[in-house]
Amino acid sequence: MVELAVDNRTYDLSRREADVAFRAMRPKEGDLFGRKLIDVRWGIYAAPDYLRARGAPRRPAGLAGHDVIGWAEFSHPTRAATFIAQYAAPAQIGFRSSSLVNQMLAAKAGLGLAVLPCYLAAAENGLKPAIVPLKDLVTELWIVTHLSLKDTARVRAFMETVGEGVRNRLRGGND
Repeated sequence: MVELAVDNRTYDLSRREADVAFRAMRPKEGDLFGRKLIDVRWGIYAAPDYLRARGAPRRPAGLAGHDVIGWAEFSHPTRAATFIAQYAAPAQIGFRSSSLVNQMLAAKAGLGLAVLPCYLAAAENGLKPAIVPLKDLVTELWIVTHLSLKDTARVRAFMETVGEGVRNRLRGGND
């Protein structure tokens, strides 16, 4: 049986909170085994109406004067959140969410500019790129398991099949 939990928290694979996890960085724990699936490129996106009315920034430093969609204050710090904090003042952030999907939907609704993975935004009608890709924001996606489970047939099959499927799916919309 496969049970999928989509959550922003990092499950502790050493404590068997999950058998397999996707991680946005190389695992640092010595008792984990992982495979890098892809380098994830990010961009700044908005609704076409927003870009027509407000214009598109030409570079990240051009976010001044724009409404920006950001990360919820309680969220685990991410590279995207750090990037937004570097280029947007807190007063510019009119909507916050811990969910990339909710951030994308807010951008589609015209609430402002969102920093999103290219694979996510490229597949979504109703979003236009403002700056793509962001040269200063590239992350990784890893599939990870506990070292003691890596040779288990069901875990190995899951990691190979799902890992390859995710890699192929994301590779096409990552530019």
